[in-house]
Amino acid sequence: MQSLLLDFTLIKRFIFAVVVVAIVSLAFSGLAKAAGFWAARVEGDRAIVYSQNFKQSKQILAQVEQNLPNLERKLNYYDKNKIRVFVYNEASNFRTLAGSSEAVGEAEPFANQIDILANQPNLAMIIRHELAHILLIRSAHSPTAIPFWFNEGLAIYLSDPGYRTADYENLALKSGLPSMQDLVVDSNQTATNSAQAYLMVQFIANRWGEDKLLNIVNRIHKGENFSLAVRNELGVSLESLNHLWKRYGAKKVRASWFLTLRQIGWLAIGLAALLVPLAWLKKRKELAKDEPEDFIP
Repeated sequence: MQSLLLDFTLIKRFIFAVVVVAIVSLAFSGLAKAAGFWAARVEGDRAIVYSQNFKQSKQILAQVEQNLPNLERKLNYYDKNKIRVFVYNEASNFRTLAGSSEAVGEAEPFANQIDILANQPNLAMIIRHELAHILLIRSAHSPTAIPFWFNEGLAIYLSDPGYRTADYENLALKSGLPSMQDLVVDSNQTATNSAQAYLMVQFIANRWGEDKLLNIVNRIHKGENFSLAVRNELGVSLESLNHLWKRYGAKKVRASWFLTLRQIGWLAIGLAALLVPLAWLKKRKELAKDEPEDFIP
């Protein structure tokens, strides 16, 4: 009897151990998946990349280390600490972390870390964008030293959007162009907000030049607040800068309206050019039906 009890106790312990191992394995698996931490770790001179396979890690590491020096030169800021890059292959896991259904990348400047969603057609641009955020905020020494519109707009500007510039402009103009102080985003950042911020930074670059734009960052890095850096570099106050932006934005909106009307006009002309001959042919057929058989035209 005692032997049977002992055997039963051992069986219970074995079953308990199996259940505990299963629960712990599932928990760690879920946490690893949610955190985006993968076994394929590749370390380079300037960054460490974590992803699901070594080929992917090596490819992304190459892009990070190719783009980082140029951004450091433009922002006049160098950090010897290696940037960690976590790569997500599943959109659901990444967007749970990012808290946005539109996000494809996220920067955590004071952790010196970026998280990106892989398999994007513009992955190189996304990497440059997030690296720019890291360098910009770390050089400013404070997340509040730079307003949202300048931080986001400059990150897009430095990501070299190229052919997507027109897309950003069209997206921004659809919802109108807010003033600089009104474009404040806490957590619900959208693609439209980002596009509007980009147009604001592009306005500064077009009017004063890229060197002046980037020197604002250098001044902040040296200790000036954003308002003072703008005044000293551009020669205008933030209030005046915003006033100039609103005038520029109003012209952009009017130009987009005229372009839309012109496109509608050309469409109407094209339809008329198509419909008039068709109407004439239809009328000609109707007249032909009424002609007597012996009619000679």
